[in-house]
Amino acid sequence: MRQAAVEVSACAASGTHAPKISKTFAIDAVAEPHEFRETGKAVGKVLVRLQNP
Repeated sequence: MRQAAVEVSACAASGTHAPKISKTFAIDAVAEPHEFRETGKAVGKVLVRLQNP
């Protein structure tokens, strides 16, 4: 189990594996990400920004 964690960490650190981000929403529109996920159109992670970039 520990070896798997080491390998996953190495892939993430090297950039060979990165999560696919489907869409990003602002915190003030917190209902929208839930609605988006329910449509089935999300492929990957749906993120909610806690502050403006």
